[in-house]
Amino acid sequence: MGSTEEIRGVVMIDLNSYTKGGDKDGAKTEDYQTQMEKFGWRGPHMAAEAFMKFRDTSKDIGSTYWLNAGCGDGIESAHFKPLGVKKAVGLDYTADMLDMAAKLGFYEKTIQHDLNSPLSFVADSTFDLVTCLGVLTYIKPESGVLTEFCRVTKPGGLIIMTHRIDVYDVHNWKAPIAECVTSGLVEELSGPVVVKTAPTGYLPLHPQYKDILSHFIVWRRTDKAIKTNGE
Repeated sequence: MGSTEEIRGVVMIDLNSYTKGGDKDGAKTEDYQTQMEKFGWRGPHMAAEAFMKFRDTSKDIGSTYWLNAGCGDGIESAHFKPLGVKKAVGLDYTADMLDMAAKLGFYEKTIQHDLNSPLSFVADSTFDLVTCLGVLTYIKPESGVLTEFCRVTKPGGLIIMTHRIDVYDVHNWKAPIAECVTSGLVEELSGPVVVKTAPTGYLPLHPQYKDILSHFIVWRRTDKAIKTNGE
């Protein structure tokens, strides 16, 4: 399942190894979705279920505007499209994966972007739904990505994320995640801060990652304004 890399002492899957030509282990973009399902990745299933459970039912599901942050090859679209979600933007760091997502014809835009950088091309309160599954592991906690997700999400909108527990602890993600909740920017519907949701398996059928657990985080954006520098 692709090469691995070590980031601050934690072994991770090297997503950059997924290219059209494959790496030394044969990891190709066209195999990504099959391999993730083979190893028991349930993030997209759980996100779709959470969306249906917590979404604003007074609004037409077809009007949902979704930011799929870290969309990869578009693996999540197979779970949200059948629900009636029609409008989506896909972001990903890996160009070859993004090409595959674009070819699905589902996303109105696909944009290559590093989530360690601000979403400066997105206006405030743009999206009804933001998902970021299996991606925060690769992002620096000081990047401000969580605040950016809050900024681009409409009040009442949902932010759904996963985060490996081993990386969550080692990379000091606890503080920025707790800050978004305790500051009132979001209401935690699932997660480790207030609700104390039990962790789930990351890749439970993978020989190397089978014992690693993951936080499943669901936030509802409040109408609290995000403070900018100088406020």
